[in-house]
Amino acid sequence: MKLSSLNIWTFFIPLLLISCQSNKSKSLKSNTLTIANSAEPSSLDLHTVTGQPELRVIGAIFEGLVLRGINGGAIRPGAAKTWDISDSGKMYTFHLRSLKWSNGSPLTAQDFLKSSPSIVVMGNIA
Repeated sequence: MKLSSLNIWTFFIPLLLISCQSNKSKSLKSNTLTIANSAEPSSLDLHTVTGQPELRVIGAIFEGLVLRGINGGAIRPGAAKTWDISDSGKMYTFHLRSLKWSNGSPLTAQDFLKSSPSIVVMGNIA
């Protein structure tokens, strides 16, 4: 009986050690984002998705002008470093951080307008 237990441990210990190896250098070289999801996202349209698989990916690859606070905390800066609210409370002016796309071109306010056509229609809220 002790011999078979020894054989089992002889098999599982190397397997455990192999599975614990670090893949840091591999993932850094490939510039890959890996997300453990239960299903393939059906869409990445920010305005139509409702499922967790989609929201996990969206949360990892998109950053809004502001970010929600953790556990209901205060709104905090995202792509916008600061923002002003008009006296009427109807107009928000966002001041962007100095951000760049992966090709090096600057991220502009126009990029945010183009990415949200279902929310912003000719400067008016839809």
